[in-house]
Amino acid sequence: MNFINHTVLQAGAETGIKFGYDAEKFLKALSVMGMGMLGIFIITGVIILSVILLNKITSPKKRNKNTP
Repeated sequence: MNFINHTVLQAGAETGIKFGYDAEKFLKALSVMGMGMLGIFIITGVIILSVILLNKITSPKKRNKNTP
């Protein structure tokens, strides 16, 4: 595992990529990801409700067995 970490850091140094941890950027990224997940759940809910509504609107009416 140490070899992999060393290789990644060496590749980053050769390409000019700086590895580090910035708590402010991390929290901002979590906020953006949270908004994205919320959007996905809202759109999924809208699609599910639309399918349910369309099924109720377009389903054939049930007949009584006694009426011809």
